[in-house]
Amino acid sequence: MSEQFKDQGGVATMDPSHLTRWLTSRLMTRLSDAAAVAARHRKAEQARIKAAAPHRVEYFHQVDEGYSYLAAQMLERLAARYDIELHCHLVRGQEGKNAPEPELLAQLARADSHEIAPGYGLSFPNHPERARGGSGRDGVADSCRAVPFRFPQGGCECE
Repeated sequence: MSEQFKDQGGVATMDPSHLTRWLTSRLMTRLSDAAAVAARHRKAEQARIKAAAPHRVEYFHQVDEGYSYLAAQMLERLAARYDIELHCHLVRGQEGKNAPEPELLAQLARADSHEIAPGYGLSFPNHPERARGGSGRDGVADSCRAVPFRFPQGGCECE
């Protein structure tokens, strides 16, 4: 089966040596250990407190994606419940070869969002068709105008 695929070499090699596999396994086990993760979190929290920095939530919003539309409706509640600084970023979806069947994914996300929204006290219109926009920055702006949702006032700055 490996004859079908081209070995990319470097760290992406598809057949690393026994030593490389063992070292990688040990490193990843150590990095993902619950105690190590908790220690990194404590250290980061101490640094945040020392710097008198607020808790900061980075929110990445894809305008033409159903799940983002639902998540955006929760931002106001999130900001009201927790003492956080909310920073929103508009992003585009995956493009190119790393996005298998993007139209099907978007269609399923819209259908899922429409079905689950009421269970969370949210709204999502039944849109079988995707909002269309251009590409690049203008495409994001066109999509923003096509979707009737605004971020919470004062709770989020779009950058």
